Amino acid sequence: PPEVIIDEFLGIFIIFIFIENFNNFSFYSVLIIGFIFFRLFDILKPFPIGWIDKNIKNSFGIIMDDIVAGIYSVACLKIFNELI
Repeated sequence: PPEVIIDEFLGIFIIFIFIENFNNFSFYSVLIIGFIFFRLFDILKPFPIGWIDKNIKNSFGIIMDDIVAGIYSVACLKIFNELI
């Protein structure tokens, strides 16, 4: 159902798991920048997110593409954190 957004929650939750690793940012900065990265990856769907979205047509695929977008967001936050 469209009102169930567990996949989006899990994607964002990946960022929360690693939030203490971004010591160059404030808590709110990580939330805002992480959300922007997550939404960009979720919309643009770079590889393998797009592949998962197109080829896995069950609930696992729906959830997995957002989890990978969350992992990409954490990686970008980590790179951004190290550059600052």
